[in-house]
Amino acid sequence: MEDDTDMEDDAIVQDALQVIFGLGGETAHKRLEFELPPNRPDSPSTGTPGEDVLPRFCSAKENNNDETKATDPGSVKCCPPQEVSATTTISCRPPIELPPSSKLSISLHNVVSTFSCRCHLNLRRIATEATNVEYRPEMGRVIMRLKQPRTTAHLVSSGKITCTGAVSEDGARRGARKVAVLLKRLGFKIRFINYRVVNVLASVAMPFGVKLAPFTTANRTIARYEPELHPGVTVTLKQPDCRATLKVFSTGSVTVTSRRVSHIGVAVERVYPLLALHRRDKQLESNLDS
Repeated sequence: MEDDTDMEDDAIVQDALQVIFGLGGETAHKRLEFELPPNRPDSPSTGTPGEDVLPRFCSAKENNNDETKATDPGSVKCCPPQEVSATTTISCRPPIELPPSSKLSISLHNVVSTFSCRCHLNLRRIATEATNVEYRPEMGRVIMRLKQPRTTAHLVSSGKITCTGAVSEDGARRGARKVAVLLKRLGFKIRFINYRVVNVLASVAMPFGVKLAPFTTANRTIARYEPELHPGVTVTLKQPDCRATLKVFSTGSVTVTSRRVSHIGVAVERVYPLLALHRRDKQLESNLDS
């Protein structure tokens, strides 16, 4: 009974192969070989009991004895998968060494100071008797320019004087006192009082570019970015020991404005590590562009 059942199963398989491929039974077996897992009781299995045999499709070749040979799966060499441990780090760009913030070169461009002379100033008289002055009656002021230190003073009739153009606090104070001396020589009763520095403009170049959008997203409390109005990010620091406003650009250029020179360095030291987290390598970008 078992032999009759096996013969019927072989006949059914041959008929199915003939219908699918249009070939005879022997030829069909030569063109296609397959093995079925032994866990199917209704299908023949060539594997030993308890052994998992996966379906294997292979191309058969005829030798001189018309025997079918299947390609040996062991002859196919595959590259073993690369093991990646939990501590493996993948870097997309070469690491760069960042200099400390103390080595950054901060350049002062303008120190603005004001003082009061406590007397009325006759602007027309100053314009006619003083040298290196420019009288602008439509603005109600006289512009006095000094060569050493290089300072420009704006004089109004109320006696309030604003000095701009100095590149240091000492230079700004010396320029303001020199303006007071020149006015005293013209016969005005000058008193040099209420002197103070009101604004300092500085700039510093970072050794890397900055990704403005991610930097703003990570520092929403101090940063504001409106590309439609200004190409840079505005960073505002309001700590008691550091009150400054910074303009950060994608090239890494930063301009700093504050009322004290000492706050300029503190502001750069506090913003530098935040910018380094969102740096953009200039050397890598230049290589990609070239």
